[in-house]
Amino acid sequence: MASEIQISQWLFIFSMFIFTSLALVKRYVELATRLDCGLPDRSDRDYRIADLDVVAALAAAAGLNAITIFALYVTSPDVQKLYRQRHYGSSVQFFSIG
Repeated sequence: MASEIQISQWLFIFSMFIFTSLALVKRYVELATRLDCGLPDRSDRDYRIADLDVVAALAAAAGLNAITIFALYVTSPDVQKLYRQRHYGSSVQFFSIG
């Protein structure tokens, strides 16, 4: 790496799920807008309006996986050693993701 900063596995896995969820939400909004406006499917995309339910389910699953990874990280023994005092701000941030 150029900056010699090691990325933790927790951050990598969390990022993978949260950004996948955000990308799928974007696709969902695009498809729902096309459905509401009565527009046809775009020919330059591999997903169709018929895929709306599948995209919604995948977006929700990826988002919940991101929350699960974050919860596992927060409760891991390594993090408990790092942060012995309870910080209630982090729990507020945790619930704002969902």
